[in-house]
Amino acid sequence: MAGVFAHFQAEHVIGQIIDRERGAFLGELYKMVGICVMDTGYIGAAVWCNFTDKVFGRSTVPDCWLLGGMRAFRAVKVGFERYRFANLFGH
Repeated sequence: MAGVFAHFQAEHVIGQIIDRERGAFLGELYKMVGICVMDTGYIGAAVWCNFTDKVFGRSTVPDCWLLGGMRAFRAVKVGFERYRFANLFGH
């Protein structure tokens, strides 16, 4: 599983816990859809995936689409990594 799914699932769980503590729990389901941007060297690629049907047993595989390879995807990935590491380690 790509980190994007784990990241957003963690945010969802935290939100659910906070809502429950505040008495505002609605039981909202986690949306199992995301885009994973990959650095493949000179160019980058992105994959859009929806794991909803797989998780709920309506399919044996997730619904995924390769969004293609282009330099813009690599720039997005590099920018995200810089942002993420700067926020994780305070630099």
